[in-house]
Amino acid sequence: MNTLCTHLLLTISNTSLSIIKLSIDGLDYQAMVLLRNLYETCFTLLNIIIDVDKRKEFFESARKENDNEVWKKHFSMRKMRETIDAYEATLCDNNELNNDELDELREWKSIRYKELSAFAHNSFPNLLLFGYQRVDNPEDIMKPNIWGITSTRAVQILSELDGLLWYTGLVFYKLLLDPKIDVTKESLFNKNSSISHTFWKKACYLRLLTNEYYKYICEAEIEHGD
Repeated sequence: MNTLCTHLLLTISNTSLSIIKLSIDGLDYQAMVLLRNLYETCFTLLNIIIDVDKRKEFFESARKENDNEVWKKHFSMRKMRETIDAYEATLCDNNELNNDELDELREWKSIRYKELSAFAHNSFPNLLLFGYQRVDNPEDIMKPNIWGITSTRAVQILSELDGLLWYTGLVFYKLLLDPKIDVTKESLFNKNSSISHTFWKKACYLRLLTNEYYKYICEAEIEHGD
């Protein structure tokens, strides 16, 4: 389990950095395609923590060479959302979420994945629009963004990234602290290592900081209508 989560977390980290670099370099469409990939990677991580059977089959798929079969059985987005939705429902039963919050999360997951999938499937409107520089004034001329010459959607793309990582972190930490889940922070890290303890403490403090900062940004955007 340690190795499995480590590699998924490593992939999430590197993919996030790739999205940041692409958005800054003006390669907007490519960044959005990677966002959809990151969405699935994050949900895979949460699924293998929640579901022991999924975890086992996912881990053994390399040896059995049946990864496509395992994906169809457990890791299509519909299957992964069902697993996460069921877990979130238990949080609602325990009064850690209310029904309105649960509905909002489910709606957010559905809408965001559908919109990001349009990039992975090369929908023509996205191909057309994201090949041009973004303009805020309808009277301005949209210029082709050849070679990513201008970065005009970095804020929009990074906002999408922030939302996805915020949600993933929220559920991830809930899972690690849930006594009904067999995966714990001790099982992910070497409990006898002082370095592991140090990194875990730093990660927890950083999580608290970024969580509050993210909520502050969202509230500011709502207040100013951005």
